Amino acid sequence: MTPKLLNILASLKPYLIVFVASACGLILEIVAARILAPSIGVSLYTWTSIIGVVLAGISIGNYVGGRVADRFPSPTTLGIILLAGGLTCLSVLPLLGVVSAVF
Repeated sequence: MTPKLLNILASLKPYLIVFVASACGLILEIVAARILAPSIGVSLYTWTSIIGVVLAGISIGNYVGGRVADRFPSPTTLGIILLAGGLTCLSVLPLLGVVSAVF
């Protein structure tokens, strides 16, 4: 490969990472509806709540992630942020049983 082509591919890497992370966020939105459906049902209110929470999470995540990325600009920082987000999403599964029992 030519150096110019390698530079183009390297410059597209962050965009690909953000695209895949956003697609995963949309998948999590659909999964949230499937997780909540047995407990609360599927209605306009359920979907509105899920969409609102996801949009708030995206907004807060973009703000905090942007601040962290400005302070520590390295690819490792992005990896740590994505890992923390993934672990946070996985923490929903054990909490589901506890919250369902309480409510």
